[in-house]
Amino acid sequence: MSQGARKNTRQTLRQITRQNTLQNARQKSENPREKHRNHIINASAKPDIDSIGIDPIGIDSKSARQNPHSHMPHTRQTRHTPAFSLIELVFVIALFGVLIAALPYTLSIAKKSCYHSIANNLAAAQEQISLLYAAHTLASTRPAQSEVMAIIDAHRIDSKNCFFGLTRGRLGAKASGASVNFTIEPSDFSVQPSFKCPFSTSALCREILLRTKSK
Repeated sequence: MSQGARKNTRQTLRQITRQNTLQNARQKSENPREKHRNHIINASAKPDIDSIGIDPIGIDSKSARQNPHSHMPHTRQTRHTPAFSLIELVFVIALFGVLIAALPYTLSIAKKSCYHSIANNLAAAQEQISLLYAAHTLASTRPAQSEVMAIIDAHRIDSKNCFFGLTRGRLGAKASGASVNFTIEPSDFSVQPSFKCPFSTSALCREILLRTKSK
């Protein structure tokens, strides 16, 4: 090889070496953000094995992750509801027995309460009528029938199982299905009237009058 050819070869090698050195320097001085962006671009360019559903075992890995029980055998589950124990049944039956046994006593209390209410209102009406007649006696006048009826109507009781008051001009009382009518004597109200009912034949009449007399 001639000296001229050797010289050209050396110059070419020097130029290549300089270019490589400059390129390496540029790569070292490159911005770290650019490196990170290039890394992301390169990573996104790689194919995602999971996204295309390739699994080395032959099962779709993506669907397996979404539904991990899809490849498990289905077993039918039965729920066993707890039944009542013998002690609980005995307790419920005993409770019903107590309630049934207490029912007549409760009805008896309600009936007696109605008797007392009617007797109290009848006694209060008689007392107010007595005061009315006393006032008219002092004034030498006679009370009107409407005044007496107004006093009786003011002591009216009207509930589902208990009643006391005027019905179509007649005074009556009801308690737990039993009823009785009172007569007002004298009917012309010339003197202070009294209230009478069939004492011997009506149990309700007896219950009311006995409680009224004890007031």
